[in-house]
Amino acid sequence: MSVLELMTDYSTDRNYILFEEDEGKKEIIRIFKGLFEKTKGVKNSKMLEDADIIVAFGRGYHPEKGIEDIKDIARKLGAQYAATRPVQDMNIISSDRVLGKTALSANPKIYIGFGVSGAVQHLGSVKAQEIIAVNNNKNSAIFRHAKYAILGDAREVAKFINGI
Repeated sequence: MSVLELMTDYSTDRNYILFEEDEGKKEIIRIFKGLFEKTKGVKNSKMLEDADIIVAFGRGYHPEKGIEDIKDIARKLGAQYAATRPVQDMNIISSDRVLGKTALSANPKIYIGFGVSGAVQHLGSVKAQEIIAVNNNKNSAIFRHAKYAILGDAREVAKFINGI
């Protein structure tokens, strides 16, 4: 997707999955049970840029509180985990785990973003076939490109997904 497409390719008629509602939690369970089942026993690439599935996080995930849930979800999916440049700037993750205009690019089949705003500098380097986005800001740019837009606290949603 080009930078211009990233800036203009979105719908204002977004149907959010609301984490705070029971129906939202049921939908999250349905989505992730399906993903966990489909990826059971699948070996993902050891290189981030060649991964079929990427579980990423941004500052909205509050990584200073730890990233174990992200790593666990990635492990369950046979995925690689990654972060945005601002997270690397916080000295939480090394440069070989950063996706962005000044870092690595990837073409995963599935990209799952927790607390990622969707800035062009990050999403411009991710050519995913399917995006699942989790953010507490309903106006977050990543939702414009997501197949599944989960509205809720990224840390709480990640913890919930880990319990599935």
